[in-house]
Amino acid sequence: MVRQRTVANVLVAHERAGNVAHEHHFYAAAAQHYQDALNGATVVSDDYNRISQKLIQALLLSGEPSAVNPLCDRLLTAYLATPDNSTKAIEIMLKMIRQRWIDSKTNETLPIITQAMQLAERMDEQGLWMWTNLMMHNYCVLLGRYDEATPFLNNVGKVGNKHAVSLRIEYYGQWAAEAAITGQAAKAYRYHKRALALVKHERDLYRVMGIWHDYSYCATILGDVALAKSCIERALLIARQQHFLWSISHLCLVYASILALMGEFRSAYGYLLEALSADARAPILERAFAEIGIPLALHMNDEATLAKCAHPEALTLAFQSEEPECISSVAAAFAKLYGVQGDREGAQALLHRALEVVQPAPFGWDLPLEVARQGASADLPRARNLLEARTGLPRSGVARACLSLFDAHAAQRESNVFVAHAHAKDARERFEALHWHAYADEARSLLPHVQDGSSTSQRQSLPFTDMQSVLTLREQQVAGFVLRGMTNRAIALELSISENTVETHMSSIMNRLGIRSRYQLGDVLGE
Repeated sequence: MVRQRTVANVLVAHERAGNVAHEHHFYAAAAQHYQDALNGATVVSDDYNRISQKLIQALLLSGEPSAVNPLCDRLLTAYLATPDNSTKAIEIMLKMIRQRWIDSKTNETLPIITQAMQLAERMDEQGLWMWTNLMMHNYCVLLGRYDEATPFLNNVGKVGNKHAVSLRIEYYGQWAAEAAITGQAAKAYRYHKRALALVKHERDLYRVMGIWHDYSYCATILGDVALAKSCIERALLIARQQHFLWSISHLCLVYASILALMGEFRSAYGYLLEALSADARAPILERAFAEIGIPLALHMNDEATLAKCAHPEALTLAFQSEEPECISSVAAAFAKLYGVQGDREGAQALLHRALEVVQPAPFGWDLPLEVARQGASADLPRARNLLEARTGLPRSGVARACLSLFDAHAAQRESNVFVAHAHAKDARERFEALHWHAYADEARSLLPHVQDGSSTSQRQSLPFTDMQSVLTLREQQVAGFVLRGMTNRAIALELSISENTVETHMSSIMNRLGIRSRYQLGDVLGE
């Protein structure tokens, strides 16, 4: 009897310690305390199930979310065996669904969602049934099954004040994604603003972080890179404040991809290195390191970082996920690497394999562009169709810019110089208008130097030391920092001024020098 009381006291002590650690965002420590509680000699069923749920939540927020899998399987079996626990069974299924995505097994989510949906319908739990329909829409979209996705969103009907805040947030988020995919920018942003108006009532900050991440994703699809950057900064701030460990690494990589898109490679590289140095392990990170890290490491010519990012397992995970965008971006990154290594046949084989399974996707431009650069000639029409399929949408600026760049590469391969230059010029102008400076620079590289100087008037060879006759002293300082690769934020800190003031100086500099982008500054000043 004394021993039983001792064991019970130990369990209570560990559970309390886990609760305190979780409350203070020390999720790894919380998980260890919950695990120690479960390791007791005799743990009754109710205690086991309660503490296991807490352990699952702590692990999902820690650096090793995949550790929840055996716990989820065990709990689900126990809950399904007791009809009174059907609601808890669905809650566990929803966690399993998210974990399948983290594990790059997105293709395995649909059967689990179907089971949860059927269970909610039998229970006549309207709220849970609506939630499972929203999940089915979300994961059908991730898998590129857009026609299958929409009916599940329509099934939900209307939501209002009588519904839970979390359900309403998810509902607006899914409608925003639906609108973004079909190029309806105003509708997408309107739904996201409705979701954000509710987040102040949402206690689950992980969900709030997810809304900002999804907003960033939609903005990127629609070409609004500045908005995408701002939104992902919000998401990353929440992740840092709450110590969502694997999410911090994931969001650092997403942020790095946006910065690279804007041509801010040094800043992007810093976030890549932060993600690599973190104590977080998850399959979704492995494929993100490949997708984002390989091109960045190649750009920075850093072989050590390249070796950390280019793990072959990332390719396996990408194809295993069956997510078109994931397959597209990871395959393109590895093909780029193979090309640099001189393995043209390997690059072409990989690109062909990816094209065989990838359907038109809202965010999958890297694959067709890589095919244009070095893919097999027979694959060019199919790759071009991936881009052309999106040019008929209301908001198709990104697709049209990518299509021009694709055609420029294709024409250059055929030595059709005049056509290549015409398409490259069009692509450069379109990308600069979007502020996608990395792609604009790629298009610019296909143009002869003298032609690219048309927008810089007669100041193309202006030496840096002659800036005094053109720019003010403060503008000279700002221009100097820009040439060193510093961001507006870094320049603002260096000069003790606001970012808005830096932007004002940059606008003045570009007007004075007759350029449209900060990335032309080096050419103008003869760096």
